[in-house]
Amino acid sequence: LPGNPWVGLIPSGIPHGSTAKNDQHDITFQPVNGRAAGQMVFRAPNKAGRYGFRMNETTNDKEVAHISFTVKEEKK
Repeated sequence: LPGNPWVGLIPSGIPHGSTAKNDQHDITFQPVNGRAAGQMVFRAPNKAGRYGFRMNETTNDKEVAHISFTVKEEKK
């Protein structure tokens, strides 16, 4: 990918598509740093809800990939 791609942890209520919009709402992020494979480790949000990992490409302001997940409250 051109530019400085990064993966961000974004609340699912944020509309998809724009790197700039994702950047305004990321909880945390990690740069790709030229890697074509490997792992990134993120800590799950403390608040229950739906979230997503979104890969972003800054040069063209495009979200290029995403996957969603749900954080549930711990049952005691």
